[in-house]
Amino acid sequence: MAFDPERLRRSQVDKQQPPTKRRRLCENLEELVALKYPA
Repeated sequence: MAFDPERLRRSQVDKQQPPTKRRRLCENLEELVALKYPA
């Protein structure tokens, strides 16, 4: 596996953030996508 500093930084940030906040952020992102690209 090649060394990926971006992935490493992202995993560090994921560890720092509480899962609930991250889950809410993902839900908001899904809502934005749903509004931008209606089915």
